[in-house]
Parts: sequence; structure tokens; C-alpha cells
Amino acid sequence: MHNDSVIISHSDSVDDGDIAQASRYHQEALRVLPSNHSSRYDLLERLALVSMHHFKETGDTEHIKNCIGFLQEVVTLPPSDEEGLIKDETETNRALSSSFHMLGDALMLRFDHLESWGDLEMAVESYTRAIALCSKSDRIIFLQDYVRSLGLRFLKHERLEDIDEAILRQREVLSLPQKEGLSACDLPLLLSQMGDLLLLRFESAERSEDLDEAIQFHKEAIEKLSVDDERYVAFVDDLIKCLVLRFEKQGRLGDIDNAIDCLRKTTTLWSTENKDGRKPHHSISSTWNTLGDTLMLRFKELSGMEDIAAAAGAYGQAVATCDQEDPNRRALMHDQARCLQERYERSRKLDDVEAAVKVYRELLASPSEFHSDVDDRRTSSISRITSLHGLGVTLDARFEHSQQAEDLEEAISSLREAVTFLPNNSSFQEDLGHALHVRFQLNGRLDDLNEAIGCLSLGPTTLVHVSNNLVGMLLSRYEMTGRSEDLDDAIQQCNEISTLCPTGHPDRAEVLGNFATALFARFSKFGQAEDLDEAIENRREAITISSGSLNQYQHLSNLATTLLCRFEHGGRTEDMDEGLMHLRNALPFACSHAQRAIIMNDLGLVTHTRFKNSGEIKDLEEAIACHREALKLRPQGDVERPSSVNNISNVLTTRFQLFGRTGDLEDAIIAHREILSSVSPSQIDYHILLNNLGGHLQIRFQQLGRLSDLEEAIVHYRHSLSLCLLSHPRRSNYLINLANALTFRFEQLDQIVDLQEAINLSREALSLSHTERANHATLLINLASSLHRRYERLRQVEDQQEILTLRHQAVTARRPSHPQLSLSLMALAASYDDVGRCEEAFELFREAVYQYTSNPRHRLHSAKEWARRARTVGHPSALEAYSKALELLDRCLVTTPTMELQHQFLAEDIADLASDAASSAIEVGKLGTAVEMLEQGRALLWSRIRGYRHPLEKLREENVGLADAFEKTSRSLELLLLSSDTDTTDRRVYFDTQMSRNRELSSTFEKIISDIRQLDGFATFLKAAPFKFLQSTAKEGPVILLNINQYRSDVLILSTTYPLLQVSLAGRVYGAVNKLSLNLLEVDRTARDDERYGVPNRPSSVDMGGILRILWNEICKPIVNALRNMGLPIGSRVWWCPVGKLGTLPLHAAGIYDKGMLVEGFPDSYVSSYIPTLSSLITSRETAAGVARVNLLGVGQSNTLSHVSI
Repeated sequence: MHNDSVIISHSDSVDDGDIAQASRYHQEALRVLPSNHSSRYDLLERLALVSMHHFKETGDTEHIKNCIGFLQEVVTLPPSDEEGLIKDETETNRALSSSFHMLGDALMLRFDHLESWGDLEMAVESYTRAIALCSKSDRIIFLQDYVRSLGLRFLKHERLEDIDEAILRQREVLSLPQKEGLSACDLPLLLSQMGDLLLLRFESAERSEDLDEAIQFHKEAIEKLSVDDERYVAFVDDLIKCLVLRFEKQGRLGDIDNAIDCLRKTTTLWSTENKDGRKPHHSISSTWNTLGDTLMLRFKELSGMEDIAAAAGAYGQAVATCDQEDPNRRALMHDQARCLQERYERSRKLDDVEAAVKVYRELLASPSEFHSDVDDRRTSSISRITSLHGLGVTLDARFEHSQQAEDLEEAISSLREAVTFLPNNSSFQEDLGHALHVRFQLNGRLDDLNEAIGCLSLGPTTLVHVSNNLVGMLLSRYEMTGRSEDLDDAIQQCNEISTLCPTGHPDRAEVLGNFATALFARFSKFGQAEDLDEAIENRREAITISSGSLNQYQHLSNLATTLLCRFEHGGRTEDMDEGLMHLRNALPFACSHAQRAIIMNDLGLVTHTRFKNSGEIKDLEEAIACHREALKLRPQGDVERPSSVNNISNVLTTRFQLFGRTGDLEDAIIAHREILSSVSPSQIDYHILLNNLGGHLQIRFQQLGRLSDLEEAIVHYRHSLSLCLLSHPRRSNYLINLANALTFRFEQLDQIVDLQEAINLSREALSLSHTERANHATLLINLASSLHRRYERLRQVEDQQEILTLRHQAVTARRPSHPQLSLSLMALAASYDDVGRCEEAFELFREAVYQYTSNPRHRLHSAKEWARRARTVGHPSALEAYSKALELLDRCLVTTPTMELQHQFLAEDIADLASDAASSAIEVGKLGTAVEMLEQGRALLWSRIRGYRHPLEKLREENVGLADAFEKTSRSLELLLLSSDTDTTDRRVYFDTQMSRNRELSSTFEKIISDIRQLDGFATFLKAAPFKFLQSTAKEGPVILLNINQYRSDVLILSTTYPLLQVSLAGRVYGAVNKLSLNLLEVDRTARDDERYGVPNRPSSVDMGGILRILWNEICKPIVNALRNMGLPIGSRVWWCPVGKLGTLPLHAAGIYDKGMLVEGFPDSYVSSYIPTLSSLITSRETAAGVARVNLLGVGQSNTLSHVSI
């Protein structure tokens, strides 16, 4: 046996260049070394390094296999060096970590070579152990390798924990001190890699914050690079990718703007750097091309012609900065030409098509033989064919301008050559057929038409074009000759093609669509209804089977046209609705601004009309959006602009009537005055503008009560009637508008002549109508309203009978589900009540309130009227009416999109609804119900906000997905509700978005709540709290609810040890509270003038002591007596829960004071606390559980009120 030390020494002395010999000596040394020899560790490491080097040089997997084997043994041995075993623990750990890291590297080398995922798993484990033992100096490099392995494993298995760990470790790398000269720790690269990791996680988990952070890291990476760094363009591309992705996901146009700015900055920097004549960076042409692509993306979103112009310039620069020999040059030129073609299609500027022709000619003239690779030659050939096709199309387009026959001839020649190379390319066939058809239209040569038909008859793959162009060409001949045989031939052709396209065939949709076109043409000629019906059925099937295809627009648009035609002939509302649905779907494909403006305007008119008939807010939203866009597309000077202004004003007024947003009404009035001043009275629709302005002014009168608005409205109504022909279909509307205005003036001025004229006008309007008209019920109701006012004034019995008859007819006209049926039923119910038929009246009220297809505000109005009338006559249904009113009040708030409008709505005439309801419940002895109603109505807005912040711990334990969905949607609703338009440039458009967003989120919110309530134990989630739950607020002391009401005044005392107690207060308390509230305001104002305004105190006829004395005698003393009778010890704590104006009064301080000193009062008896709602106290206690107790509370007051010592 060889001496061990001699062999090891010999292996060390080999020249480093002779790696093979070194390997042999190392292996011989290893063979003779005992397994426990101290040098074995060092020798195995050397063998591993040699084997790794061999693998890198030769690619022989046997070497890397040996390397891994050596290292796997190394990590099991005690570390050693040339002098023997390493004793120091730090050095031992460092050696082991280095070995584990080397093993990880070897495994990653084999993984990269063989893609063995087992190697990757072992590499991750090795890197993990290396990092656990490594020193600070090695940590940066080790972490980077570990991050790479985790990233690769994530790509394989998509386990979020891998990418989470990778991101965490990359953050650690970025937080470590950077070592100068260590290339592996290049900061820009590390930042870019961090961005890549975050992007990977975003693509997997869809966490928007990851994409946001990825963008930030890529930006930082770019900032730290020099512009001449070879990685600069690649880093910019990474940033652009993230920005574009965020735009696609979130629709943030700012991202596209930022991407464009970044690309422009990059190109500008390169332009500046290369002023000295240096050759452009090899990637700058790619950057220019990316800039073009991004500009085109923004163009498709905004249709800004400046973007497509800039894109054309960017594509041009891409071509200019690309080497002539660069294989990508042709692709760049094609992008440039396509951009020019698209700009031409939008602007119809001859310069664009000229430039495109020039590019295609250059492509065809440039040599392509320098390609030696077969694939490159094939690519070059395809490029030539594509260029031929592009040249043909652009020459065909130029012919439209030039009408130069040589353009059309060359277009046909180029397209024929392209078709020769690719005969089965349907797009090429279609374009050649189009050019031939154009020449046929020019010279009437049937051989051109026949050849065009032949282009589309080559086999199943061209069936789409056969059905599209063949029928069109036959119809062209029909239009020229008038021969009905051509229609029959077209239909026969479609029948033949249909047999080749059974159900399931990919071209069946196109065949059916063109078949329908031929049938529609025959209907237009002969008026056979069966042709129209069959055409509609074909189009419906075509839409069903073509969903998602690029050609679906054509099917949608054609079906809409066909359905609208049948609606015009048959009056079927279903046809209109379906046609409009398809027309809306087709809108994004309108080919010009003028066409889009017309479609948007018409859609706005029809959706507005449908809103009036359906009550669906989304119809109103769409009408507003359509009219706004139509107006935007019709600038000042456009002859159609006044029409658009009129229409947008009308829909805004409708929205005002729905939500009460004053800005909508003011905008409508201003706009109408503007257009009336700009159009001639002789214009055919001038009377429409006058009538609409009158309507807006009348509505403002109803809101503000300004008689001048009403007088001006009447003037405009009379003027519009004078300009309207007796046979005009709008005349009945004008008559009823004037009648309504005169009725309002009668109410203001009590001139009976106004009322009599209103009745006469209403009768005339009704005589012009018939029962099938959409507004017939409105005419009946308006006449009944005028007669009702006359009955109230003159008490003519015949008026009362006619009112009842008219309202019956109106209900019949609006059954079964008109959105205003609730109002009609309410009016009829009121008539029955007026004649003493109470039971019938209250059944009709009930039907009105439960009319689920009606507007919630109408139903709320009906419920309130029902409750009022039932309470007046002592009918037992009053409590049901109040309960339903509170439920509908909540529903109305859900559909009201802003906090401001919700406050406005609550302040109108429903502020006392909950109080009235509670007093009704108390009257019939249902004290628990009274508590529930007060809780339901108290602080309604903030209770809803609290509902958005509902604790979710229990729900999350039951269903994490629903809890997350509820939390996300709740947060969005809260932010929307509390959002402000003060920072927006266009508050009108902001509110449009707010209204739509509120409807969408509310619908989602209700669906989530419904799903939650299906879970076991969550049936009452977010429902009105029952009395048993509310009673728990009194577990730490009584809770005092005060309900001071016009009907009665009561105190309800909740206790967990005593039954719910009711204390009746004197009837005079209701008036006293209102007066005390005003007196307190006066005391506060006068007592604090010197502090607030720097002026001396002013004398007041009211003093604080008087207010506190009345509170004590009338309210608080009876409460103290009741509490003492309940056995509540003196000094106990009570909670006040006041309603309405009582919330402004100092109930806790009520008492009799003598010279500022308390003689008798509530403070002597009990300690007071206030709560806004019972639920808020319960929630606060739950939230405070486990929170450290506050031991000290300090209260400071700089200037106490006079006359009271505190």
C-alpha cells in the first residue's frame, strides 16, 4: 500500500493546467485514504471541483454525476484542510456551508442540463442548509443562488410558498451591505430580479400590490443603470411589460402614459448619446418598435389620433435605426405599414396610404437572398407574400381617393400574385374579391364579378367569405338590375352553402348571417313577413354559435337592424329590447366618429325611454353615458350638437328626479338655455327644446319653490304648443305638461281659472291618446290629480266618482309590472279611503308597497301614506306599514350613491319615520318591537357604515372566501359612499361613475350577504337586531330610550333584571323639546360670542337654568322615579339613547339650580353615559374585550356656559 501522505503530496504538485492528471492523482489518493482520514474531506472537495470543471468543458454528465457524489459524501464528513481537522466552530460552519453551496451549484448544473426536477429539489435543500451555516461575507451570493432555485421550483409546481420565500430572501439580499467589486451583487440586476419575482407572484396570486411593487423595483433598477449599459433596453422592456400588464388588469391609463414616457425618455437618451455619430445601440430599434406598440395600445383605448401619429413615427424610427442586414427589419417595416393603414382607415388621409404603399414597395424591392437558413428563406418568402397582399390592399384604398385605374389594376395584380402563393388564405381571397367587385362596379364587366365569386368558391375553408361576399355581389347585381331572380339565386347559394355547414361547423355562423342578409333584402322588396322572421332566427343562431369570434360584431349589428325593422312593423317591445341589446354589443366597432355619435345618440334615446318603462337604473346610466359620448363626438359647430345637448339635459333631469342631485338639474337648465339661444325658432324641433326647458324649470320650482321658475315654464309650454301641429305625436305630452304647471300655480295662487284650464287641457290630451300608448296611464293620473284638487276646493261629488274611475283605469293600464304601478295603486287606494272604503283602500296600499318591480322610493312613499292613513283611522295595519317603510328606507339608501345625497334624502320628510313607527308599536303594547324600530331607524347612515365594518372573525372561521369577499366589497362601498368629487376636473362625469359603481357594488354586496346567510349560524347576518339581542346592552346598567313624537311621548327603559318598562310623558313634551333645542342654541350662541367672534357677551332672554329645570320636570324626574321603583341604587350608571333633537339636550345635567348650585336633579341620582345606538354599545364592548383599562380621563373646558356651575 502506498504511503498516504506521499500520494496526497504528489496530487497537489500537479500543474493546474493538467486537470485530467490531477483528477487521476486525486482519485488514487482517495482510494488509498482510510474513510476516517482527516484529509478525506479536503480531497473530496478537490475531486468535486475537478469533476465540475470537466463537465463544464465537455458536457459529459458522468462528470457532474461524480461531482455530486463527491460532494454528497463531503457534507457528511467533519471539515478539514491541508493541516487536518478544523477545530474552530465558526470555521467548521463556514466550510460546511461552502460545501452545501457547492453541492447546490452542482445539482443546479445538472438540472440545467437534464431538467431533472429531483436535482432542483435537492439543490433547494442544499442551499437552505448552506444559508443556515454561512458567514455574512458569503450570504449575498448564497442567497442569490437560493432565490434562483426557488424561482425555478415555483415555475414547475406553482407553490406560492416558494415564490414567497424567494421574495423574502431577495429582500434580504437587497438589505445587506453591498460589497464593492462583487459582480454577483450588482444592484440594478438585483432590483430587476426582485421585480421579476414580484411579477411571477402577481401572475399566480393576482395581488395588485405585487405588480405595483414590481413596477417600482424595475424603475429603481433603470435609474441605477447607465444608458449605455447593454442591459438598459432589456430593463426598460421589463418595466414596460409590467406597466402594460397593470393597464390590462386595472385599466389605469396612467400606466400606459408612464410606459410611453419611459420609452420616449429611452429613445431621447440614445438620440443624445449618439449625436457624435456613434452607431446606435443594437436594441434601440426594438425600443422604438415597442414604443409604437404601446402608443397603438393607447390609441385603441382612447382613439386619440395623436397617438397613432406618434406610433407611425416610432415605427419609422424603428426601421431607420435597424441595420439593413438585421433579420428583424422586415417585421419592423410591416408594423410600420400596418400602422399607416390603420391610421388611414381612421382619418382617410391620403398621405398615410401613400406612405404605406412606399413601405410595401421597399419591402418588395429589397433583396432577400442573403438568407442561408431554410427557415429564414421561408420567412423571407412569407414576408414577400404578405407585402404583396399589403400593397394590393393599400392600392385598393388609394384608388378610393385617386380613382386612378392604374391603382386598381396594380392592386388586383398584386393580390392575384399573393393568392397564387397562398390560394387557401381566406383574407387574401376576400381582398381580391373586393377589388374585383370594385372594378365590376366601375366598368360593369361580369367577368370581374364571376372571378370575384370564384375567389370565394374554392372549398370549405373559404365558406365565411363565400357567404359574406358572394351574397353581397349577387345583391349588388340585384340592386343594379332589379331582377328578383338574383335574390333567389343569392338565397339558393346560401342554401347550398348551409348544407356544407351543419351544426358545429366553424363557418356556420357566417353562412347563417349572410343567408339572413339575403332574406332581409327579399323582405324589403316584397314585404313577406316569413322572410323577416326567418332572417331573425338565422341571425340569432349565428350569434349563439359565434360568441367570442372576431366577426360577432357583424352578426350583432345585423340582428339589431332586423329586429328593429320588425319592431317598426309590428310594435313588439321584445324586438326593440333584444335589438338594443345587440346594438350595444356592436357599439365598440363603429367605424367613424360620426357613425358612433349617431348610434350612441339613438341608444341614449331608447335606453332613456326604456328606463321610464322599466325603472332599471342601469338603463338610465347607459342613457347618460351614451348621450355624453355622443355630445363629445359632436363639437361646437356640428349641426347635430343641439340635439345631443337636449338629450343629455333630459336624462340628467330624470336622474335629478331619482336622486335629487341639484347639479344635474342646474346643468340641464343651463344647457337648454344655451342651445335655445343658438338655434333658430324656425328649426323643426324648436318646440321640443322649449317644452324640455319648461319641464326642467317646473322641476326646479318643485324643489325650491321659486314662482318665477313656474311662470317661465308656463310661458315655454304655451309657446311649444303654439308651434306644434295638432297631429304631432308629442302634442298630448305638451298639453299635460302645461296642465301640470297650471295645477301647481293654482296651489300657489289659488286662482280657480288655472285649475279649470288644467282640467280642460288634461281632457284634451287624453282624447288624443289610446289605451296602447305608453303614456296613457300618465294622462289618466294627471287628469285625476287635477280633479282631486278641484274636489278639495269645491266638493263636487261627480269629481270624486270620476277620480276613482280614472285611477282604476290607470292601474289597469300599468298592470302587471310597470315601474310606476306602485304610485298608481297608492293613488287608487287614497281614493277608496276618501270615500270611506277603508278595507279596500288598505289592501291596495299593501299591494302598492309589495310591488317589487316598482321604484323603491315610490314604494316607500306608498308605505308612508299607508301608515299615515291607517294611523289616522286606527286601522291595525299601521304597524305593518311602518315596518315595511323602514325596510324600504334602507333599500332606498342602498341605491343612493353618496353620503350627501343620502343625508338629503333622509332630511326631506322621513326624519321622524322610525319615531312614528315606534310610537305606533307602543300604542298597541309591542314595546320590544318599538325598541327594534327605534334601533333600525336611529343613525341609519352610520349604522350602514358600521355594517360595512362588521367583525368577521366567526365568518372567517366558517368560510374564508366569503369573509374576504365581504371585506373587500364592504371597503369599496364605504370608500365610494364617503368619496368626494372636489378633486375631480369634471364632477358630472365623476357622479356618473359613482352612480354606476354604487349599483354594481351594491348588487354584489347583497349577493354576498345572501350567500353568507345560507351558512349555518349566519341566518341573521346584518339583519335588524332582534329585541333579545338589543336587551343585552343593559347588562351593566339600564339603558334609557326616549321617543318624543307628534303622536305620543314615551320613555323605554331596558334592564336585564327588570321587564322592559314604558314611562309615558305628557303630551306637551313634544313641543317643549323643540323649543328647548332652540333655546339651547341661543344660550350657546350668546354665551360664546366673545370666544368665537371677539365681541362681548350679549344678553339673552333664555338662561341655561331654565332649560335644565324644564328637562328635569318634564322628562328626567319621571325617569328617576321609574328607576328608583325598579330598585336601581343611587349612584348607578345609566346609558341615555336619545332620538332626534333630544340628542342636543343635556339630559344628564337636568335639574333645579339655585345660583348655579344643584338643588335637585339627575346628577344627584345617577351617573350618565350616552350612546348613539344600542348596537354601537354592544360592538364597543366586544371590541374592548382584552384591551387595557384606562385609569385616568381628563376633560378640559376653556369657557363654560353661564349660569351653571360645573
